[in-house]
Amino acid sequence: MKIKSSLRLLAVLLSLALALSLVACTGSKPGNDPAPVTPGGQDDPGTDSPDGPEGDDDVAVVKTAEEFLEAIAPGMKIELRLGSCNLSDFLEPMNGTDMENWNASHEYVKLEEEFDGLEVHVINADGLNIYSTSSEDPSELVVDPRYATVITFENCDDLTLSDMVLGHTELGSCVGNVLDFAGCRNVKLNRLDIYGCGVIGVSAWGGSGDFSVTDCFIHDCEWGPFSFEEIYGSVEFDGSTFTGSGSGGTYYSSPASSLTFKNCKFGEWESNIWSFRDDAEFIDCELEEPTSYPDVDPDYVDGEYYGPVLDREKLSHVSFDYVLLEGSYWTGLYLDNINDPTLELPYEDEAGTVHSIGIKFNANGTGTLFGYNAIVTGVDEDIDFTWELDSEYSGVLRFADSDAEGTLTVYLCGEGGDGDLWLAVSIFDDTIWAM
Repeated sequence: MKIKSSLRLLAVLLSLALALSLVACTGSKPGNDPAPVTPGGQDDPGTDSPDGPEGDDDVAVVKTAEEFLEAIAPGMKIELRLGSCNLSDFLEPMNGTDMENWNASHEYVKLEEEFDGLEVHVINADGLNIYSTSSEDPSELVVDPRYATVITFENCDDLTLSDMVLGHTELGSCVGNVLDFAGCRNVKLNRLDIYGCGVIGVSAWGGSGDFSVTDCFIHDCEWGPFSFEEIYGSVEFDGSTFTGSGSGGTYYSSPASSLTFKNCKFGEWESNIWSFRDDAEFIDCELEEPTSYPDVDPDYVDGEYYGPVLDREKLSHVSFDYVLLEGSYWTGLYLDNINDPTLELPYEDEAGTVHSIGIKFNANGTGTLFGYNAIVTGVDEDIDFTWELDSEYSGVLRFADSDAEGTLTVYLCGEGGDGDLWLAVSIFDDTIWAM
């Protein structure tokens, strides 16, 4: 983890309108009335998707990108009849004003501008169920921008995605994942084909948890099929296949999370990673013979930790200016990146549950405390603060305002100028040590 983002003229002939009505996936520019969404039971032949309810009047049947985005809402069941649908065909004609108008008028779907295009964020849509009409011929959702995810879900609980193909239009290097989940719980992914990404196929973080991934095919993602970080709950893969990616993916284990693979198949590079991981459970899985072996961690020998130990009697202050100027990095799980000085630290509450707290320091003397309020008060609001280097104690970073008080102190644990760097982060009445 880091220590440690007019209307246009329409000249449409009747014959052209008829032809366009037969195209599986189209979209009109914002400012025009969206095409009606067909409810289930009205000229609805039903669905053979195992996750699609039959005869349900609450089902929205969508045939265009615009219909799909307009239908998204909490508790909505969305049946996809898209064929192969490029969301970018609908999104990219938007200008800045179009995007602002969309975001102002849509509560559950927001658009964010990435380096090379727009990205869809689904927010607070609990109970959303999206699936294709046919599990044998699933709808495909793709995007053009290399820096955009196909869909990002934020704070969406009880979410189900079934019988879909998702990816980028071109394989190769990019920095956008296929599916992102931030703060989403009780997520079911069934029979998805996820491909074509320069980074990760499925990424979850920020307190996400309780994922069930069944019969999915995740392939050809440069950095790996999945990434799970800051997970609170279980992640279970069943009958899924991972192959063709440039790495095996990542999982940051913690006492609050678990990862299980059952009846899964791993390709070459995926096997090169997971053949040597002991923080996941494997049940009846198929892994290929390793062709590459990981570096040996000198802090672990036969599973036992022999790394640095905090000895408070040997602590001395370290100049924080020195760390910044030298671009030093913290070892272990906590990383100080001078281009993004964000600390992500574990916090254990009274019940013994481990959470993640983020602290971001900006160069202008401001900062933000993430996650602490939600744990302590139950209100999910970030705390802004100001900070300055303490004039009396080099190495002490103080931040304080009406809501947040604390210090970040850099120490050297050792003697004679040699040793390991440690952080002491004090927030309110709590002190967290990180190396």
